[in-house]
Amino acid sequence: MWGRAVIDVRGIRDDLTREWTRIGPFAVCELLGLRFRKESRQAVVRCPWVEERTPSCWIGIGPQGSIRVHCFGCGETRDVHALFAQVRGFEVTGSGFRNVLVHEAETLGRWDLVEALDAKGPFPATDAASCPIPASAPPRPESEREYLDRDGLLKFIGSCVCTDQVETVARHVRCRGLEPREVDVRGLAFGIPRSCLQLPRWARFRGQSWVETGHLLVLPVYNACGNVVGVRACRVVDGDSPKRLPPAGHKTGGLVMADAMGVEVLRAGRWPEWARSEPRVVIAEGEFDFLTWAVRTPLRCPPSHAVLGIYSGAWCPEVAARIPSGTRVAIWTDADPAGERYAAHIALTLGSRCLLIRGGIFG
Repeated sequence: MWGRAVIDVRGIRDDLTREWTRIGPFAVCELLGLRFRKESRQAVVRCPWVEERTPSCWIGIGPQGSIRVHCFGCGETRDVHALFAQVRGFEVTGSGFRNVLVHEAETLGRWDLVEALDAKGPFPATDAASCPIPASAPPRPESEREYLDRDGLLKFIGSCVCTDQVETVARHVRCRGLEPREVDVRGLAFGIPRSCLQLPRWARFRGQSWVETGHLLVLPVYNACGNVVGVRACRVVDGDSPKRLPPAGHKTGGLVMADAMGVEVLRAGRWPEWARSEPRVVIAEGEFDFLTWAVRTPLRCPPSHAVLGIYSGAWCPEVAARIPSGTRVAIWTDADPAGERYAAHIALTLGSRCLLIRGGIFG
């Protein structure tokens, strides 16, 4: 087992507490889907812990300056984490508290905290005691996130431009040893012009749009059927925000980056009949390793391999099932614990159907 540091759960919890407090009680109710009425600076809702006809649960800023929940009907007083867990139906004992924090971070668009929690280090169970739930309260099913609306997604992509038309994006791409036009002609990535003032609500991080945070490089991502259903945004300027961002508040797992050959393989579930080479697939970790492999074949030459790009949560059995049996698969993930986990997961899902090459090239 790799040596892993204990996750700073208290620090992450406190960071999320500040985020909830910053947006205020009304936004808390909206994000949790709670119907409420405004009473001065507080929101009044039906108690999440007991059935009641008349709302008697108040959500506001408590004496300690953070979100506080108090029900005058049942007498419960809880913090925002307990409220979130109760509404979304999460357990908070043991490792269940991690799920609460992960979903809170996703709801708030704090993908840096999601990645920190995804490190899967040892989890101190004692931290779960900070927001207990009565055993008598039945869990409520979590409403499953959806992928981006396709029409809205395509409209957003249509508003983007070539990477060489946005100076900061082009410079960032060149710093990675790539030529923007090579990326553009293959339709692998796009740039968001800084003049774009109206971005979708999901193209935001902590209240700022991707233009404001500098996440101007956008890569489409595809589901197992080869349909574009999401994007990944990369920060191209200095800043404190995460280097990569998915759409806030939407489902992101099970989506991969893919070049044209990769999209065709995903859609057909087999190697193209017109291809001159045997089935070959490169699976690269990270946006720029993916782009590097995707531009490797000259445009004038027929592709000899397909390229898929992965990141945390991208690879799934559904995508693995689209790789034809007998395919030679080169796995290019980083030589760190996360990269090793990705490689092991890929190997597990492909089983003995494919010939796997770890960090190698095709002969």
